Parts: sequence; C-alpha cells; structure tokens
Amino acid sequence: MRFSDEFGFYELNPFPGSNQIVVSNHAFIYPKLRGQGYGSRQHRARLNMARNLGYDVIMCTVREDNAIERHILFKFGWNNVLVFNSTETGHKLCVYTRKLTHV
Repeated sequence: MRFSDEFGFYELNPFPGSNQIVVSNHAFIYPKLRGQGYGSRQHRARLNMARNLGYDVIMCTVREDNAIERHILFKFGWNNVLVFNSTETGHKLCVYTRKLTHV
C-alpha cells in the first residue's frame, strides 16, 4: 500500500507468511524538502500507520551508503540485524527491524 502526503511517499506491505510483520519500502522525500526535518515527520507517520494497521514488527532494507536514512532509523530505535551484499545490484544492504509498541 502506498501512502503519500505533501512531503513525499512511502509503502507498507505485508510480509509473506507472517500477518504481524510489515515491510516498509520506497520511503521518499521530495528533493526540495530534504534536510528540513520532513524525513523524521514522515517516519513518525509511517510508524503510526503500521501500528494503526495492527502490525507488531516493521522491517526494511537500506543501502549501507544511505547515511541519511540510516540516521533516521537509528534515531527512531530500529535495529540493524544483518548486512549483506546484494547479488542483484552489487550494493551492500542493511536489514533493519523495529518492534511496534501498541498503546
């Protein structure tokens, strides 16, 4: 499912075989808005949407050289659980997970 706002967009998709895990991908902030805190705002919205949809765990992959996204993930308590070389792209990828807390 794609979600968009005035800052950009992101996707949340169910993890095959596990109804309680969601995969976050394609997080994107429009270039003219980068560096102004909109990535953090959108990240909060992404976590809230995943919680509201009833998921318990969220996961994503990020290129190791994407320092900005990795900084946001670290800031919001994600755990880097694996680093591997993608045989598809040749890039080094990091797998991150985070438990979603329900109130």
